[in-house]
Amino acid sequence: MIGINKFAASEIDNIFPTNCALISFVSFEARCLSLINNVSADKINHLYLFRNVNRSMDSFIQKNMALVQCKNIKVTIKDINLNSSVNIADIIAETIQNIKHRKLVIDITTFTHEALLILIKNLYLHQSSFDSILLIYNGAKEYSPWLSKGCKEVRNVIGFPGIFNPSYKYHLIILTGFEYERATRLVELMEPDILSMGNGVDPINNNHLGAMQNSKERFEKWLQNLQSVPNDAFEFSCSDIEKTIEKLKEFVENGQNENLIMVPLNTKLSTLSVALVALKNNKIQVVYPIPEVYNTNYSIPSDNFTAIDLLKLPEFTD
Repeated sequence: MIGINKFAASEIDNIFPTNCALISFVSFEARCLSLINNVSADKINHLYLFRNVNRSMDSFIQKNMALVQCKNIKVTIKDINLNSSVNIADIIAETIQNIKHRKLVIDITTFTHEALLILIKNLYLHQSSFDSILLIYNGAKEYSPWLSKGCKEVRNVIGFPGIFNPSYKYHLIILTGFEYERATRLVELMEPDILSMGNGVDPINNNHLGAMQNSKERFEKWLQNLQSVPNDAFEFSCSDIEKTIEKLKEFVENGQNENLIMVPLNTKLSTLSVALVALKNNKIQVVYPIPEVYNTNYSIPSDNFTAIDLLKLPEFTD
């Protein structure tokens, strides 16, 4: 797909623009440092560093904050309350509107899915402010068996409300990951008329194949016992944005008389695919189940990066 490149850490400086603004999200994951540790500091004119204000005192986050601030880069910290979707939207919108640089790079690796979706919508609305918008993602080398536990609420993602017809059936489309508990709880809470459960293929790293197969078998067993909702399963790519976009467009084309609700629970790349399909299709509602607890030792960084030049993607540009 034009505008999408995969590369190793040693090649970051070759694709990174000079005199740019960088947006990143500091988290408990070591992957939040993968990009900043491999790019020359003189490439970045200003770093806008998002931080979850509710967990700013966690030792993992404080350690990663200190490592970022050791770099010879001008940093503006943007505290964000991940418990409030309105605050997420407000802080992201304010940040995008106030960036004066024409070249923008965003490390999407450790953004939450909800924050990433809201970010993409804001970039779409303000794309004329930038000459280039480059998203960079570091895939995990290995994953823990679990990322989160519980589901404390389900939120409509701001910017993707959907326009629903009350006479149409509600079709819930979930791009599952390893989070069985959140996905199944989501179905119980939303009570859709139709359920399509997506199983990820094309992993970022072949180390994930075993965990993906186990997750697929678990979801298939659950679907077999689900009597209350007509359901089916489909496959989507965890790493190839174009393939996932095409798959999601099939639901749009075949669901002209359905209210479509999409839920991205897999990689940030497949989440980006959901955002790109929904940007220009206001019949799609995007929702996100908020977990109760996160695993702070969820992933190990890899040497594999993906760069997405948003302004070269037809789904993004006007």
